[in-house]
Amino acid sequence: MKKQDKIDALKSLRKEAKSKLNYSYMGLCGIISLLFSTVSISKKQQEYLYQLLPKRRPYLGFCWKPGAKSPRIKWIKEQLKKLEKK
Repeated sequence: MKKQDKIDALKSLRKEAKSKLNYSYMGLCGIISLLFSTVSISKKQQEYLYQLLPKRRPYLGFCWKPGAKSPRIKWIKEQLKKLEKK
């Protein structure tokens, strides 16, 4: 997968996370599934995003507290910065 495809996937995730996390308890896994089901990202992009998610999920299966928007957005921005530096 190309670097630009990875960046596009992260940007799509950031956009949806900003809008969806305001009113629901949907985590990033749910948002990634939603993006794939609405054909916003490809299967390879979906797998890449799942691969990036932290393995440790201390909040009942969530990486961050349910409904907490800012840590998720911050994490996505960090991933974008890392990818753009390469």
